[in-house]
Amino acid sequence: MVSCGFTRSLALVLAVLPRLIFSQTFFTVPQNVWRFTVQELTNTGDWVGYGGKKGIQEEEFVLSGYGLRYFDHTQRNPDGHYSAPFDLYDLDTLGFDFHGNVGQHIRAYNQSYGDSLFDFSTDFFGLDSITVGGLFTEKRHRVLQERVLKIEYGFTNRLTFVFTLPYITRLTEKRTLTWKAFEIPGLADFIAYQEEAKQRMEQALQAHYDAELDLLYSWFYTWEGRYSLLWALNGGSDPLSQGIYGSTFNPFAENDTTAITIDSLLQYYYPGYNPSSGVGDVSLGFNFLIWGRPAWSGVRGSSLFGGIQLRLPS
Repeated sequence: MVSCGFTRSLALVLAVLPRLIFSQTFFTVPQNVWRFTVQELTNTGDWVGYGGKKGIQEEEFVLSGYGLRYFDHTQRNPDGHYSAPFDLYDLDTLGFDFHGNVGQHIRAYNQSYGDSLFDFSTDFFGLDSITVGGLFTEKRHRVLQERVLKIEYGFTNRLTFVFTLPYITRLTEKRTLTWKAFEIPGLADFIAYQEEAKQRMEQALQAHYDAELDLLYSWFYTWEGRYSLLWALNGGSDPLSQGIYGSTFNPFAENDTTAITIDSLLQYYYPGYNPSSGVGDVSLGFNFLIWGRPAWSGVRGSSLFGGIQLRLPS
């Protein structure tokens, strides 16, 4: 820290400068005296959370609305049955044509050709809502280097004006995010069921081609299909790490065919390394002597000081 004091007399400035340049640390300065201080500061620190542990431990996060794609518990028909048209529940009841639904057509195919295709009547979700999310643990380490200019002026022997201008020469923050996903009940069994159903349907079409079955296959197992399941199959039992689909959750996509992982989202929204520099928070204020004599007066004794400050965020 470098400090120096000045009065209106240039001769006095030159006389006292060699003695004061490294010594003045008084809370106030005498009337009509200017004091300029430059400090070079370095600070490091870590986020400290509950219990004194570094970082924020196991903070819950949820992809709001993504669970409705697996099972939409918000839509029911007048009979009280869940009836969302584009979730993964009751797939066999989806309408196919005027003659029947999906399950009925698959069972009719099995009866005609003696096959054993899955008719989608087995449900793996239902009654309870689906939560796609998990727990975050976030840690941050910050290094701050700044040069602080402080200008002080004595309005009276008891009142000193203070202006502080910090310039941040280097600010770096390293963020570390780890997470673990909530288990989605029934999802692993659904994936296994549908992968087997898809394979059986492909084998059936090769053995006994049927136009209606081919249409059903395109509905469920192509990206262009009306009830495409590929987003769920490709996302697997852990969609947060294997792939989240939909432009609502993917800032880089406009359709359902492009996947993104939670790690990619975290890197996009919360980059691991943030360097910065520039002017910090400027402050204006006054220091004042409440009781006693200031230290610079040369009179020994106790004293009581106070101060007010206005901080202007950068």
